[in-house]
Amino acid sequence: MATVKSKKTLVGLDIGSTEIKAVELAPSPSSDKGYVISGYGIREINPQQPLKDTIKEMFETQAGRGQTSGG
Repeated sequence: MATVKSKKTLVGLDIGSTEIKAVELAPSPSSDKGYVISGYGIREINPQQPLKDTIKEMFETQAGRGQTSGG
């Protein structure tokens, strides 16, 4: 019986006082032991909007993948 190892995408999240930064890492197609950046995003924190909504929007929109936005 063969064993299949599955690497998953990783996400790093930095929540600062004025903005949220995220980076998405995917398994490297050229190496069994590495990762490459497959997406990133920076969003300004809107004090009138719940933080969880800002984070959710960043991950749901394409603008959160490889772009920045002023919220």
